Amino acid sequence: MDVVVRRADRADGAEVVRQRLAFLSAVRDDMAEPNPAFVVSTRQFVDDEVAAGRMHSWLAEEDGSCVGIVSILLWSRPPRPHDRGTRDAYIINMYVVPEHQGNGVGRRLLDACLAAADELGVGKFFLHATDDGRPLYESTGFATNANWLERPGAS
Repeated sequence: MDVVVRRADRADGAEVVRQRLAFLSAVRDDMAEPNPAFVVSTRQFVDDEVAAGRMHSWLAEEDGSCVGIVSILLWSRPPRPHDRGTRDAYIINMYVVPEHQGNGVGRRLLDACLAAADELGVGKFFLHATDDGRPLYESTGFATNANWLERPGAS
């Protein structure tokens, strides 16, 4: 397996969007054919967040083709007595194309993402796991956290 994991840059925006849409198509029944307006708004979101330094992605490539992605969204928070990080990172878009699943590509992507914690000032990572992805995340130290409450915003 000659898969190379690299950090995405601004020129990779279209690929980040393409991989996000592939991920959504794989995990959601209503995303087989994404609405063109959704594609445009997704591209705008990616471009804006990357330009602001709040979104970072890593791509797994084999022979010039992208075979996987992981992205994080950062947001600032005050420092805490128990860690020096001033940002939390929400992991999104963790996706490996089906023909490369089970070959360690996801682990390599996740490892690259987690290794950027000090550089990016990340105190904590969190995510929503699919049933298929949960064993990978748990094997790297992720655990269920019952401290959070959530509610929808205004409708």
